Amino acid sequence: MVWQNPFHTLQPPGLSRNDQVKFKIIVGAQLIITTGLCLAGLVHLVAHQYSRIPELVFASLTLLPILILLKRYPFRIAALYFISIAILDAFGIAVLRISQGIDTLVENNYFYIVCISIFILDGRPAYFFAIVSGLLGLLIRGLAVYYLHEPNNLGQYISFIAPFMVVAFFSDWVKKLTDENQAAIESKNRRLSELNTLKDKLFNIIAHDLRIPIAILKMQLEQLRDRNPKSKRITISLEEYHRLVDSVDRTYVTLDNLLQWSLLQREALGNRPVHVDLPQLLQATLALYDNQLQLKELSLRTKMEPTEVFVDSYQVQIIIRNILQNAIKFTPVGGSLYLQTQAMADGTKLTLTDSGIGMDEPTIASLANSFISRPGTGGERGTGIGLQLVQELVAANGGQLTIQSQVGEGTTVEVLFPQKSI
Repeated sequence: MVWQNPFHTLQPPGLSRNDQVKFKIIVGAQLIITTGLCLAGLVHLVAHQYSRIPELVFASLTLLPILILLKRYPFRIAALYFISIAILDAFGIAVLRISQGIDTLVENNYFYIVCISIFILDGRPAYFFAIVSGLLGLLIRGLAVYYLHEPNNLGQYISFIAPFMVVAFFSDWVKKLTDENQAAIESKNRRLSELNTLKDKLFNIIAHDLRIPIAILKMQLEQLRDRNPKSKRITISLEEYHRLVDSVDRTYVTLDNLLQWSLLQREALGNRPVHVDLPQLLQATLALYDNQLQLKELSLRTKMEPTEVFVDSYQVQIIIRNILQNAIKFTPVGGSLYLQTQAMADGTKLTLTDSGIGMDEPTIASLANSFISRPGTGGERGTGIGLQLVQELVAANGGQLTIQSQVGEGTTVEVLFPQKSI
C-alpha cells in the first residue's frame, strides 16, 4: 500500500501558493493540537485522573470538522472556524479549570492562536481575532484574580498584552513586505512571459515572414542573371525594376518595424520630439510608395493644410509608413486612397481613407493585441505587428489612434497629434 501525504489528499485544487502554505499551517496545527489533547487524555487516564478527560475529548471533537470544511467548502471558512473554535476551546477550558479552583494559565495559548490567525487570515479578520483573544485573555486573568485570589498587579496585564501588540505590528509589517514581494515577482513573471512571447514571435518572423521576401528577391535577381549568362550587362524592364525596388522596400520596412517594435517592448526606444512640418514629412514618405501605387494602379489624392506638430519625426514617419502600407495592401487594383491633414482645436489630425476590403468590428478590436497577419488583395504578406507598432508609437507621442471600417466599403484611419508639447 502506497502512503499518501495527508496535505495532498485533503488539499482542494486551485489554491494559490500563499493559500497552499496557509492550508498546511491549518492542517498541521490541527493535527498537533488534536494529538496533544489525545496524549494529555491518555496521561490522565493512566494516572486515574478522570475529571479532565471529558473536556479533552470535547475539545478534540470540536477540531475534527476542520478536515471536512477543508475538503468540501472554501478554504476561508475552514480558517475562520479553526481560529474561532481554538479561541472558544481555550476560554472554555480556562473557565472550567478556574471553577475547579485551578489556574492553568490557559490564556497564554492565545498568543500562539493570534500568531496562527495572522498567518492564515488576511486583513480585518486577523486583527479582529487578535483583539478578541486579547480581551478574553484579560477576562480569564481577571476571573483568576477574583475567584482564585491570584496576585493582581498592572505588570502581569502589560506582560500579557505586550506580546500581542508586538506580534500584530511585526506580522502586519511582514505581510505588507510579503505582498509587495509577491506583486513584484508576479510582475516579473508576466514580463518574462511577454518577453518569451516576443522572442518566439521574432524568431517566427525571421524564419518565415522575413525569409520569404529575401528569397523572392534572390530568385528575381537570379532570373535576371540567368537570362543572359554570357553578357556582362543585364537589362531589365521598368516593371521588373519596380518589382525589385518594391521587394527591397518591403524587406526594409519589415526589418525596421521589427527593430522599432522590439525596442518598444524592451522600453529602450527613446522619444526625441521636435517641431515637424507634417505635410512636408508626408510628401517625403509618400515618395517611397510611388512604385507600389503604380503596380496596383491606385490613385492617391491629398489635401494638406499647413500644420506643425511637436513629435519624434522618425517615429511619425514609421506611423505614416505602416498605415499607408496597410491601405495599399488591402485595396484592390484600381482603388483609391485619400490622405488629409487638418488643424483641429485640440491638435492636428491625420486621416487616411481607402476603398479597400474593410474589416468587421471583431477584427478591428483584435488589431492592437494580435499578431495575426492577413494576406493583401495582391497576395502581399506581413508580420502582423504593423498596427500594434503604430498604436504604441502614437501613444508614445501623446496622440490618439482611431480606426473605422466596414466590410467591402474601405477603412479610415485617424491619428490625432496633440497641440501642446509631449
